Amino acid sequence: MDRATPPSSQPTTTPPVDVLLVEDNAADARFFGLLLESSPTAGNFRLRHAATLADGLAMLGARRPDVIVLDLGLGETEGLATVQRLVASGLRLPALVVLSGLDDEDVAVEALQGGAQDYLIKGQIDGRQLARAIRYAIGRHQAEQAIAERTTELEHSRELVRSLGARNARLLEEERRRVARELHDEMGQQLAALRMEIAVLRQGPAGAGHPAIDAALGMLIGRVEGLVVSVRRIVAELRPPALDGGLAAALDWLVSDFGRQTQLACRADVDACAGLLSADAAAMVFRIAQESLTNVRRHASASTVSLQLHRAGAGCELHVRDDGRGFDPSGRSAGFGILGMEERARALGGTLTIDSRAGQGTDIRLRLPFSEAAAPDRASEGRA
Repeated sequence: MDRATPPSSQPTTTPPVDVLLVEDNAADARFFGLLLESSPTAGNFRLRHAATLADGLAMLGARRPDVIVLDLGLGETEGLATVQRLVASGLRLPALVVLSGLDDEDVAVEALQGGAQDYLIKGQIDGRQLARAIRYAIGRHQAEQAIAERTTELEHSRELVRSLGARNARLLEEERRRVARELHDEMGQQLAALRMEIAVLRQGPAGAGHPAIDAALGMLIGRVEGLVVSVRRIVAELRPPALDGGLAAALDWLVSDFGRQTQLACRADVDACAGLLSADAAAMVFRIAQESLTNVRRHASASTVSLQLHRAGAGCELHVRDDGRGFDPSGRSAGFGILGMEERARALGGTLTIDSRAGQGTDIRLRLPFSEAAAPDRASEGRA
């Protein structure tokens, strides 16, 4: 009967740290090797040596080491240019330790900012310190790589969320348009027919000579007319008919409606750049302007409001200004309205800034590029 072979009880061995030294001075290279050999963990390192940066890059390409120790004083390059050439090589770099004969704090900081994990000064380290610096550089490089990968994943996730938000905003706008059209066409027609039928009944035998019935039918007509007004209001809130006539007309309607509801002095100034935006961008700009005016109505206690849409460089800028009580944007968490405006701005590839101080009103600026499909020369045309 065969017996299973018991698992090996021998401890697993850690492979030695592969160190690539790029040093053009033969004496310094020998001394570096002696320092590693004098460290308490000398057996944990395997040293390879390149006398030039070109040789070092070739060895890096052939077999990636765990760490590169790079002399800043190579004959072919000098100073931080050596680090820059290494980083610009396009090769996947391991941990990097810079070796220099200069005790220069500024150079050390620039080397670390340029991609190195540590900066060592020749003649000021022993074997123990060298071994510890190499271990530290490898650990720091691994941490930086992990952070970079996690940051990339996070940014990718954020981009997916932004794309989803932009898609949802477009779908919401399409759904608003569909529901508004159905309410206008179906409900509007049904209410008009109902009003006509009640009017016929009121004028017929059932209503004539019966004051109570006539009064009841008159009340029904009043209710139907009230429903017509409500349906029109809901349709306008879902999808203002003026938006089908272009962004300029929609913004004019929005400002007029705002002034009618609030009795505030409100003016609109829209130039021809409104016609350069795509349909999706125009709808987004309208919603941002609508939300801005809604915030003014609810919170600002303003006396005057202005809305401008002007060309600004290679794009256009929406500017909504009020003279209300204002607020501290940094001292208050953004509500869903402001968050929605920011998401819409990002979906358009634009930026939204809010400048406000207590007692000094609020400025909201949306800056966004023109659609690539728009004709640039249309900006010079006058407004219809």
